[in-house]
Amino acid sequence: MNLNRNFFNTHYFNKLKKKGKYLRRDPRLFLGLYLKRLIKKFNSSGNIIDIGTGDGYFITKFEKSYKTIGVDISKYAINLAKKRCLKTNFVICSAEHLPFMPNCFDFILALDLIEHLKYPNNFFQDSAYILKDKGIIILSTPNPTSYGKKLKKEKWIGYSDISHISIKTPEQWRELFTLHNFEIIREGTDFCWDIPYPIHVHPLIQRWIVIPIHIILKVTFGFLPWKFGENYYAIIQFIGKANINENRH
Repeated sequence: MNLNRNFFNTHYFNKLKKKGKYLRRDPRLFLGLYLKRLIKKFNSSGNIIDIGTGDGYFITKFEKSYKTIGVDISKYAINLAKKRCLKTNFVICSAEHLPFMPNCFDFILALDLIEHLKYPNNFFQDSAYILKDKGIIILSTPNPTSYGKKLKKEKWIGYSDISHISIKTPEQWRELFTLHNFEIIREGTDFCWDIPYPIHVHPLIQRWIVIPIHIILKVTFGFLPWKFGENYYAIIQFIGKANINENRH
């Protein structure tokens, strides 16, 4: 499959919108609140780049305190983001070929991104190049070790998007982190939220039980150190520039 910028077009985003997986404000609001607190703990100012920014929902949360850039391969997505964001600069490019100078950024947001990349290795290589020493990536990606995957099998949410071409286990992602001189500061998964699950409980009851728990935990902790939530999260820090320039693809 050729996932170029023409693939992620109006039809793609509208299809996700109809499924209720894109432009849903509440779920992203909870993660956005957590991310603002988290990044402020590391640094109350600096440069943030949101790669795979989509409609710019997350990067707009940081415009007041940080210098912000949003990146997406989709021109359609960038046009949406420009309507939302007042101070952020936007660049249309692939996450596997980032056209930035070295040592530019303090933080990279890569939320629901790396599963779309044919060569995620290139993303981590370029991220190491453009990050400052001790720069941080905050990422999320579908977790194939989740309860949801076990219960829903081929109907699991991680398989619902044909552009999810790099579904890997947390162990496989850790190998890439290490390869590119990143160390894990914190990792874990979120929670069970892809209802209904195929169990002998009515979907409405599942919703009443699962969603409030998900909201409370998301706002408070972001993610927990367990293996079975729908998404894998990692906060990783770049620990050295050795041979980065020479080895960049």
